[in-house]
Amino acid sequence: MAPTYSWICQRCHAANAAGADVCVACMFPAVIGARRLGDGNPMTALVSPAAPDEAHWIWQESSLLLPEMLLAGLIALASPLWFVFLLRHGHYGAATALAIGIAPAIAMARTAFKEKMAGGLYLASWVIFVTAVITGLISAFPH
Repeated sequence: MAPTYSWICQRCHAANAAGADVCVACMFPAVIGARRLGDGNPMTALVSPAAPDEAHWIWQESSLLLPEMLLAGLIALASPLWFVFLLRHGHYGAATALAIGIAPAIAMARTAFKEKMAGGLYLASWVIFVTAVITGLISAFPH
C-alpha cells in the first residue's frame, strides 16, 4: 500500500509524491514489508554496500536488454574502423549513412544510461542495428 503523504526516499533522499509505490529516482520501495531482511535493518539489506547503483538498474529493468546492448556496443566500437574501411574503398554514401546513424545513437545511449532509462538503451541499440543494415546494403551496391 502506497503512502498517502509526500515522502523522502531513505536510499537516495529524493522527494516523492503521495501515492508513489517506489522512489522515482532509484526505484526503492516506499513501504518495506514486515518480513525479516538480512541483519534486521531493511535499509542495509536492500542496498548492496559493495556495488554502487551505477549499472545495477540495468539488471532490474530487463534481462533481455543485455544481449542487444552487447551486440550494439560491439557494432558501435567497430564503427570507426568500418567507416575508414568504407572511405578507403570509395563507399562514401555508406560511410555517410554510418556516421549519420551511429553518432546520434551513441549520444542517445549515453543519455539513456545517465538517466537510467532501459527503453532509451533499447531504442539506441535498434538504431545501431538498423544503421548497420542500411550501411551494409548501401555498400553492397557498386559505387
